[in-house]
Order: sequence, then structure tokens, then C-alpha cells
Amino acid sequence: MMSLATILACVLVADFVTGLVHWWEDTYADPAWPWPWGLLVAQPNIAHHEHPTRFTMSDVWQRNYLTVVPAAITGAACGWFGWWPVALTLVLASLGNEVHAWSHQPHPHRLVRVIQDAGLVQSPRQHARHHKPPYDRYYCTLTNVVNALLEPLRFWRGLEWAVSSVTGIRPRRGSAERGGF
Repeated sequence: MMSLATILACVLVADFVTGLVHWWEDTYADPAWPWPWGLLVAQPNIAHHEHPTRFTMSDVWQRNYLTVVPAAITGAACGWFGWWPVALTLVLASLGNEVHAWSHQPHPHRLVRVIQDAGLVQSPRQHARHHKPPYDRYYCTLTNVVNALLEPLRFWRGLEWAVSSVTGIRPRRGSAERGGF
């Protein structure tokens, strides 16, 4: 059985993972990438920044299958080997896009609003900071905690600097091929 401290650590690591994936999509994803990345990752990401609430009109499966299926397979394998904290972290991270959708819904379910107001999942107010130009902050989508720790450190800008310094790859965020997003 996992301790409360282990569960909380899994939540925070999962939140960081959602931020890392979200940062990578927003910063480097290119719609010209070959299938499936351009079509299934870059294009929806750009469309979301153009029309932030549109993806809330799709169903839960459409919003989440790209994260839930790999997490379920990998999480099941981790569970089989007794690596329950890894399995829990994967499952939680796979729900990041759904929690993200809740931040965009004008009238989420009453229970969702209660857990947002209680600070158990990311609030719409915190996530709204991500949707302001230059779209380079507040990437973590599960809780308000990890963003609050990373933003004062300018973590994401530092990570971009490190990637550029090591690989020469520059961020695509805001570029013409991303429609300015």
C-alpha cells in the first residue's frame, strides 16, 4: 500500500510530466511533421491556442485517447511488476488533458468546480495565464502547485535555452508555421 506522501509525490510528478509534454508541444511541435505527429499533436495544439474552448466540445475519449492508451498499457506493465507509484503517475498524467479541458469549460460539472475551487486540480484562473502571449508559461495542467514552483525559476525558458545550446534547435512557438501560436 502506498503512503499519502508517495501518492502526493505521484500527483506532483504527474503534473510535471503534463507540463513537460505541453511545453514540448507548444514550443517545438510543427504541423509539417510526418504522420502521426503533425496531424495528431501539432495541428490540434495550434487549433487549441486559436480557439481555446473548441476542444471541450469533443468527448472525453477524443480528448484523451492519445495519452490514456499508452499510459494504460505502460501502467499495466508497471503494475504487473509491482511498480505502483510509476503506474499511478502514468495514469494521473494521462488525465492531464481532461483536467486541462475542465479549465476551459464555461460551465463545468458542479463536482469539477468544487475540486477546482478547493485547489485539488488546476483552476481556470491559473491556466488562463498560459493563454496569454507569448504562451510560454504555466504548462502544467493537473494542479496549481508545480506551476507555482517552476514559474519564479523561469524553468521553461531555461529549458529552452538548454535545448537550444545543446542541439541548436530553436523554439517554434509564435512562428509563422504555427500561425503565430
